[in-house]
Amino acid sequence: MDARLPELMFPHILMEIEYRVIGINLAITNAPSASKASEQIKMPEEYLKKEFPKQYLQNSETNTALQCQTVLNIYGKFGWEHYQQGQLGKQVMLYFKRQKQDDKVEIIRLEPKEEAILQKLDPQQRPY
Repeated sequence: MDARLPELMFPHILMEIEYRVIGINLAITNAPSASKASEQIKMPEEYLKKEFPKQYLQNSETNTALQCQTVLNIYGKFGWEHYQQGQLGKQVMLYFKRQKQDDKVEIIRLEPKEEAILQKLDPQQRPY
């Protein structure tokens, strides 16, 4: 008598998972200072803030938490789930996974700022 179990005794569906790992540099950079620029170029601080509001009032490029949040949201748009993070030297490593996609075409619109972030990544790390 053959004691082996039939191969189909425990059927299961295999689901392929794909992964992406990206690093965000944590090198500390100081936000632009209108008062320092005012001293250097001898122009009124208020004038600089008025003429260059994005530079001096709404600077999100030095906000590491906001940068991470932006990356998480971009990957989420493409169906990636953030499941782990770590730190390697001065980089935050973000780990993503999703069920392997068929070759279906989905149009996902990114803002220019989001696309600029993705352009800095190796093509194999991009969410698309």
